[in-house]
Amino acid sequence: NTFSDRIGAENSTYAPLTSSYLQNPTVQPTDENGEYVNTGFIANVIAIEALNDNKFWLKRNVGSIYAEVDILKDLTFRTEAGIDLAQSEERYRDVDVLTPGGEGSAFINQDNKWLITNTLLYQKEVKNHSFSLLLGQAYETADNYYMSVGGTGFVSDQLRNVSSASVKTTTEANGTAWAIESLFSRFNYSLNNKYLLEASLRRDGSSRFGADKRYGNFWAVSGGWILSDESFLSNVNFVDFLKLTASVGTSGNDRIGNFNSLPLFGAGVAGDYAGLPGLIPTQVPNPNLSWEETFQTDIGISTFFLNRRIGLDVNYYIKNTSGLLLNVPLPWTTGFSNRSENIGEMENRGWDIQLNATIIQKKDFSWTTSFNIGLLKNEVLKLPENKDEDGRDFLAGSTAQRAIVGYTQNSFYLIRYKGVNPETGDAEWLKKDGEPTTAPLAADRVIVGSAIPDFTGGFTTTLNYKGIELMAFFNYSYGNKVLIDGLRFTENMGGTFNKSTDLLDYWKQPGDNAFAPRLDSPTAGAGQFSRLSTSQLLDGSYMRLKTLMLSYSLPRNILESTKVLSSARIYVMAQNIWTLQDKDFRGPDPEVSANGANTQIMGQSFFALPQPKMVTFGVNIGL
Repeated sequence: NTFSDRIGAENSTYAPLTSSYLQNPTVQPTDENGEYVNTGFIANVIAIEALNDNKFWLKRNVGSIYAEVDILKDLTFRTEAGIDLAQSEERYRDVDVLTPGGEGSAFINQDNKWLITNTLLYQKEVKNHSFSLLLGQAYETADNYYMSVGGTGFVSDQLRNVSSASVKTTTEANGTAWAIESLFSRFNYSLNNKYLLEASLRRDGSSRFGADKRYGNFWAVSGGWILSDESFLSNVNFVDFLKLTASVGTSGNDRIGNFNSLPLFGAGVAGDYAGLPGLIPTQVPNPNLSWEETFQTDIGISTFFLNRRIGLDVNYYIKNTSGLLLNVPLPWTTGFSNRSENIGEMENRGWDIQLNATIIQKKDFSWTTSFNIGLLKNEVLKLPENKDEDGRDFLAGSTAQRAIVGYTQNSFYLIRYKGVNPETGDAEWLKKDGEPTTAPLAADRVIVGSAIPDFTGGFTTTLNYKGIELMAFFNYSYGNKVLIDGLRFTENMGGTFNKSTDLLDYWKQPGDNAFAPRLDSPTAGAGQFSRLSTSQLLDGSYMRLKTLMLSYSLPRNILESTKVLSSARIYVMAQNIWTLQDKDFRGPDPEVSANGANTQIMGQSFFALPQPKMVTFGVNIGL
């Protein structure tokens, strides 16, 4: 059971972070009598916290049960069932001073999932041969049902429930469901524990696809060879372990809406016709909608050497995805904006490298480190026919970002900002051909970078001395761009919002290398200097001390003397306490994105919350 007394988080004028950037500093939250006041479009967040209700409850039950039976000596049957039952409730009430007449809403959502799996496992060893065969069946389903009510016009702020509203604005109840049915098998074989083989085959059916296209077949084959057990490496003393691996296979993706293949209709207010109930079509069907499929090849090497003091894993992969599940734009004459289709191809290739090292290993002192890096090259190979100004097929994820054939899935497509001309004091941008201009057009946009990093990774180092342990973990990203869209508001020389102090550095006389144009420049007008461009596109590279932890564990002899404790550890942990970033980065945090799991829009932020700095003290005791 979880209860939350919530506030606005991001991308909202009701959020404290957004308000702290945009609220005019001369605005006061109360009048001369100490009463809260309405501060307009940028809401009075102090009044919101003091007077409004924004409460959220979550009740969740997660569990599983299984039974296992040895049918024969080497044959085992296992059946397992699991549930994830969740019910959430939200109650919101906006008072009269913030919304005249008051506003209220309530929302209840039930999201229940069930999973059942049955498997037969046969395992056998014959001399130097070892093999196993798994056959299985799984069924997973979920249903979601929610009810929402809302209203406006309350006689008194003391009336907190929606039923007290004089005008009911929302009465909605809806439900949805999905299911996946799977048959799968896996075969493992080992010869002398040196030559390894694994093969798998599965057939998955998803309710999200067309009636004749629901099932997809996916397979994989992998092999391993432990070279360090071969005689020709027996005299190589510094190598303790060496293994080569290779794999090839396919996988599927069905992560789209539950009914994207069907013709859908809307009822209620949307379907009213001359005051009478009716239905209107809301979605174009696609009975051929089916699985998005990825074909992947991996080659890797794993090794330990110098008495296992150093370990190294290197893997190279290529992933080709076809039948991308995309919302394809439709002509306006159809009356629909888009429909889901299997169209498009994309390739991801790269390296994953992991290095572990024990630098010092003494009786009372040790020092270990771990470093990993992932290098990725992403390229869109095919998209639905939708030409840009340069004749390339593209799919827009946002106003600033799009997928373009021959480039990454998350390419920024913007007007290039040149800077303030030191002689004239006018802000200048670049035309498509590279010529400076004070009045750029949408047609001047070009590809200016990607939200996908060139490489990412992390580094951990741990020191341990007689139970005292110091651990530091760093993570990093390099080569990606981040669009801080909130700068279009804080660096707007017109308008009534609060402004960045960077605008105080404006052009005053010839020769000035200023941040902002002269005050009487045509480019300083409302919305001109702050137009969407590379001015808001920043270098998102960073390295961050993600976690720093100091701990002490009581020694074994003291624990045994208590006759009660099996372990005891005290620690202090700090998170996100230091970040190295580009000196010209003007956003709250380079490690941020305001669009969640939407992979078509990455690295864009509109007053999104930065990573919080936290310090935690704790004690772990085992009895």
